[in-house]
Amino acid sequence: MGTVVVIAGRHAPDSACVRDPGWSALLRVVALRNLAPQEAVAFLDPKGCHGRRGRHC
Repeated sequence: MGTVVVIAGRHAPDSACVRDPGWSALLRVVALRNLAPQEAVAFLDPKGCHGRRGRHC
C-alpha cells in the first residue's frame, strides 16, 4: 500500500503548486464543500485515512 497524505484548507492550493512538475503527477485536489463530519469520514475512510479514530494519514 502506498502513502496517502491529506492536506486540508479553506482555499485551494496555489496554482504554482498544482503546476509544479514534482507535485503535478502526485497531487489530486478535491473540493469537499461543506461536508458534515459523517460525510467527511465516509469520503476519507475508503482511502485509508482514519484520523483520530485510527492511524493517521
